[in-house]
Formats: sequence, structure tokens, C-alpha cells
Amino acid sequence: MKIVLVIDQFDDSNNGTTVTARRFAGQLRRRGHEVVILAGGAPCEGKICAPVHRIPVFQKLIESQGMCFAKPDEEAYYTAFKDADIVHFYMPFRFCRRGEELARQMGIPTVAAFHVQPENITSSIFLGKNRRVNDFLYWWFYKVFYNRFDHIHCPSAFIARQLERHGYGAKLWVISNGVA
Repeated sequence: MKIVLVIDQFDDSNNGTTVTARRFAGQLRRRGHEVVILAGGAPCEGKICAPVHRIPVFQKLIESQGMCFAKPDEEAYYTAFKDADIVHFYMPFRFCRRGEELARQMGIPTVAAFHVQPENITSSIFLGKNRRVNDFLYWWFYKVFYNRFDHIHCPSAFIARQLERHGYGAKLWVISNGVA
């Protein structure tokens, strides 16, 4: 199978999402699958690069946490998705949202992972315990992205329970970040 993993950042192993994506890609390749990574950052074997998206006002905070966002790039999507059997999306942000739209238009099956816990975002801006803000982000992530998927990979049972609590209707698959 040709499997495409779409993730904003893949270069640095400084966060759980990237580490999980790297482990998953490695395990899939060991099993004989062709894995293509579509992400921002530097080129490497098996990776198609999209430009990095800089976000005014928040860029310094984003960089201080070792994160980057990829910018949608139509050519990169079409190159990565050509002959793909399935596309796996990791984050509910602009890069993955546009990729999902194109994969759907191309008739390619998709699956998503829920690796961006709202509380991790709000903690960065000192609102981590604000339930209304966190509930809003769960709602917004669902409205703009996760409502499009029948299957969502959850890195823990805790996240699966949070998604159920917030009305996510997809089949939730708990698979550890360790990708055993």
C-alpha cells in the first residue's frame, strides 16, 4: 500500500505527535508499505516538503515550543497523493484541512489522528484550566475537521473519552503513541 502521512512538522522529535508519526512511518515501512510524508521543513528521503507557514503575533511562541506549521501547497498535495491508497492526517490545522479536501476530491480514503489536545494549546497562553475555552476548541476542531472522518486514531483512552464527551461521532481507535 501507498500510505501518505500529512503532518505540519516532521523534522524535529520534540513533540509527541512528530515522534508518533516517525514511529508509525518506520513500522509501516518495515512491513513493506510505501510511506510518503507530506510536511513542512527540510527535504529528506520519503518526504515531500511544503513551505513553512509563519503566523504573525504567535510565531515567536510557536518557535519557542519547537513547533512549525506547514503552508498549504497544491502541487505538494497532488505529488504526495498520486496513487495513494490512504491518507492519514495528524492535526486539525489549515495544512491538514486543505489536504483532506483534496484527498476527498481525488477519492482517496482518509483517516485522522487526534494529537492536538486543546488543553495543551490553552496552557501555552495561560488558559489551560478554562473549561469554556477548551470546550470551544474541541467543538471547533470537530466543526472544521474531525466531522469529516469515520475513523479517528486516539493516542490514549483519555483522549477517546474526551472526544466521546464532546460529541465526536467517529469510530475511535486507541493506539498508543508507542505504536506497539
